[in-house]
Amino acid sequence: MMRISSAKTRWGSCSRKRNINLNWRLVFAPPAILDYVIMHELSHLTHMNHSKAFWKHVEEMMPDYKTHRTWLKKNGRTLSRATGSLSQAVDTLMIN
Repeated sequence: MMRISSAKTRWGSCSRKRNINLNWRLVFAPPAILDYVIMHELSHLTHMNHSKAFWKHVEEMMPDYKTHRTWLKKNGRTLSRATGSLSQAVDTLMIN
């Protein structure tokens, strides 16, 4: 199952029950960044950790993943802040 979340500190997650959560703020990211987060979480369906095997799997699916990972680390906070009051409104909707 895939869900949209309003997590404050994660762009995505994958639970032991194989549920994938994606942060709604990713809609403001470049498409390649969204693709990277999705590929990262899909890789957790095979490797439920961040082992060397996990990162090899990510790289097989997306050879340039390091570029996208770096972009997200560098721009993620700005992306979160850029949503401003929209973020508060969506967070309220997600709770209700």
